[in-house]
Amino acid sequence: MVIVWIVIGIVGIAILFLLFYASRYRKFTSDTYMIHFRNGRVIKAGIGGKAVVIPLIDEVRVIPVTTQSTFLEAKEKVVSREFQEISVTAFIFWRVVDPEVAFSRTSWDTASQAHVEKIIKNAAESIIRTACAKMALEKIIRDRQAIIEAVTKELHTLTRDWGLIIESCEIREIEIIDPNLKSNVSAIMKIEQEKLARLKNAEMEEITKLRDLEVSRKVGVEQQEVGLDVDSKEKEKDIQVQELEKRRTEVEAQTYQTKIKIEASAEADRIKKLA
Repeated sequence: MVIVWIVIGIVGIAILFLLFYASRYRKFTSDTYMIHFRNGRVIKAGIGGKAVVIPLIDEVRVIPVTTQSTFLEAKEKVVSREFQEISVTAFIFWRVVDPEVAFSRTSWDTASQAHVEKIIKNAAESIIRTACAKMALEKIIRDRQAIIEAVTKELHTLTRDWGLIIESCEIREIEIIDPNLKSNVSAIMKIEQEKLARLKNAEMEEITKLRDLEVSRKVGVEQQEVGLDVDSKEKEKDIQVQELEKRRTEVEAQTYQTKIKIEASAEADRIKKLA
């Protein structure tokens, strides 16, 4: 009977040990860099792998080595040069290229205010505020690239010694807070689009007219070569070339005047909407 209880005890201890081992076993995939500490010293580090974490004396830090995306939402205290309130939402894409440096230079404790992603997020939102404050509202709406370049440049400077790189910044949305101003800006953008369309049409008309003139010139030369003698042919050719050049100049001048009128009309409509 005693032997039976001893066997039961041994089996129970083995089961408890296996349960303990299974509960402390950790497996890491190849998209992470794992650092295993024991009593504060690194006993293992590398891409992926496995570890048995002993309570109280072991600690594991995991650093992602694939591209990470951080969502930005700059809404408070974001104003244009005209002090118009706006909100900007965007994404920062970044990646760890040197995990050991990244671990020593930044915090990977997600509960800490110094966590690397929180630092990137706060810095990027601050850069957006500064960039927008220097730009006119119309430029902010039209030229997102200027904001993107400012964020990317500043973050590159900030993180250059952190063992990571900033891959890109993408602005998701720029929204004007004031509903009336938002409506006016939408109308202005529509005016600009219509202006560009009219300018494009004017340029196409000019190209068509100039092409027709060139065709007329070639046809006229061919007719002269067929029906005129050499002396009169050269004289008529010179006259026709002069006439075609005159008409070409008139077409270009007419197109230029049309463009000026289109620009003036669009500017007047834009001022009217902003008034």
